[in-house]
Amino acid sequence: MGKADLMSGMVGSGGDSGSASGGEGDAAMNAIHDMANQMDADSKKEEAAALAKLKEEGIIIHCVNSSKPIPGEKPTQFYVKKQSQGGNWSWEDAEKSEFGQYKTKPKATKVTLPIGQASRMQDTWQLVDGANYSVISYVIPNGKDLYTIRFITEEPIETLTAIDKQVAESFRINN
Repeated sequence: MGKADLMSGMVGSGGDSGSASGGEGDAAMNAIHDMANQMDADSKKEEAAALAKLKEEGIIIHCVNSSKPIPGEKPTQFYVKKQSQGGNWSWEDAEKSEFGQYKTKPKATKVTLPIGQASRMQDTWQLVDGANYSVISYVIPNGKDLYTIRFITEEPIETLTAIDKQVAESFRINN
């Protein structure tokens, strides 16, 4: 069997799939197109649901490292969370609200940002699987609202310390 005979055996019985006359090739392309559109629509629905869930949690900005995810590892990310209460936030209450994000109670240090004072906390601890888990937080009380900028990584802490100050300094509150 020659090369030409092998290639001719690969052509479908419905004729040339590239022809303008329709046939099986067009039907297959339409099915693929419909499937791609459905996958896109499903993806948009999933994204809308995820964004709605974040909004319910008070997360108003969420940025995730776009590198290939590692199964079982939380991606490097930062987000801004807004919490509101009936009265004004005190510094003590603002800092206490963040302690649950840490394995230990980190020492808060006051920092000056372009928008005013903030408390910065940082800690790293080892997870059961041996990976290091690092969190850096800035809490910014603003009357009845508390804004928290939280950075999380399982990569070296320098991944966060290289950006956290610049991100926090870029934060603005519109009243």
